[in-house]
Amino acid sequence: MRANNNYRRVYYDSSYNPNVTSVKSKYKKKDDEYTVKQFVGDTITGAAIALAIVNTTLAASNKMLINYNDKAENPQTAIVQQQAETDYDTDIQNIINEAIDNQSQVDSVDVSAEKAKAKEAGNYYVAAGETLWGISSKFQTSVDNFAAYTDISPDNLLAGQIIENVPIIEADADTTLNDVALKNNIADIDAFATLNEMSPDSPVSKGEKLYSFVPQVIENIPPTPVEVPEGSARLEDGTILSTDYMYDVAISVAPNGAERPHPIVDSDGNIVAEVKIFEPTKKGELSGKTILVNSGHGGYNPNNGLFDPGTKGVDENGNDVEEWYMNKLLAGQIKDDLLAKGAKVIYTSGSVYTVTDEISKYSDSVDATLSVHLNYADDASAQGYQIYTNTTEPDENNELANNIVNNIDPNASPSVREGNYAVLRASNNNPSVLIEAGFMSNKTDLANILNQTDRTQKAIEIVDGLLDSLRG
Repeated sequence: MRANNNYRRVYYDSSYNPNVTSVKSKYKKKDDEYTVKQFVGDTITGAAIALAIVNTTLAASNKMLINYNDKAENPQTAIVQQQAETDYDTDIQNIINEAIDNQSQVDSVDVSAEKAKAKEAGNYYVAAGETLWGISSKFQTSVDNFAAYTDISPDNLLAGQIIENVPIIEADADTTLNDVALKNNIADIDAFATLNEMSPDSPVSKGEKLYSFVPQVIENIPPTPVEVPEGSARLEDGTILSTDYMYDVAISVAPNGAERPHPIVDSDGNIVAEVKIFEPTKKGELSGKTILVNSGHGGYNPNNGLFDPGTKGVDENGNDVEEWYMNKLLAGQIKDDLLAKGAKVIYTSGSVYTVTDEISKYSDSVDATLSVHLNYADDASAQGYQIYTNTTEPDENNELANNIVNNIDPNASPSVREGNYAVLRASNNNPSVLIEAGFMSNKTDLANILNQTDRTQKAIEIVDGLLDSLRG
């Protein structure tokens, strides 16, 4: 049978949504050539197209099963053969045109609507271009763990597919995404916001469904530990990655070639936080005191091996500035001021999934904990200090927070707030605060924190507030 080169192949994918049929190709005549366009509809399925073509092909084959050697005996044979081939091409074109005509001029899926519908049902809609690795990372887990949790085959992921039984939480009141995270003990609020394609300050309605992170799947029989080669790290699911590879991935996505730290692993290959202990450089008002200073973010997530940069801002030259680096500069200045006043300093930095272990380890042996961060809001006008406390020991925490606020320039709009942050829960045996020393999303705040003089002043204000609390 003669092939018609003006046609492209029609693909059919079995739909994971019984209400939506995915026919991945559409024919449109242009300059006598047919180009492929994706469309979705429910009036004619890809299976129907395929079946119709098969039936048409069989019928045409029957028509054309005429021996060419009979032409001499039957002069009508050539005419019948030619007509059969023409009928076949015409039938195929009619099938495709019928499919196109029945689509109600729908050329693409409303992805936002499909995503919202899937989330409301407790499922996840796979958009074009999404990979299982990318989706698993958003849910803060590995591919294997995500596949095990959702009972999905890693080899069977298609655009438009519905992944069922993903973790869902439901808001119990009209609130914000940030408050939902706090109530559900979600430490990494930025990752939670990214997963739900929202910002931390986005409003959330009572009863609204939100995605949550996938917990680790616990096997009945633990796997036999595998020795981790030198220069490698073992993730929470047992995956072993080269630390050089993790570093290369972190650097490859860093803005403007920013230098990011190399992963830190212990002797067993586990990703850990940075911990340094500094002895006082002078005797002073804080002699005999030990302060834990946590520089927020800046480490690697042991769940997926990815670097945790925190949030980011854009400076006056249009360059991206990452939070973890600015936290490091300010926390370093606070550390130096504490040492000069006679305090011993335990300095920590890293992903929230590793740094909380270190903070908890020293919780009984330090006199106070300062966790240094910078904020972000979709509203670029939001600015100023926010000092967060935990409610476990409200008197001590509130006293420390209020003393810091009282030492901050009122023009910086300082305020005290409560927050159920993981670093504060980990330090519940000593006065502790999480300091949001400005907004990366606000041009004035970012310019100030980029200025050495301003950072020096911020450090002085924070340390003076701490002094007021420890004197009492």
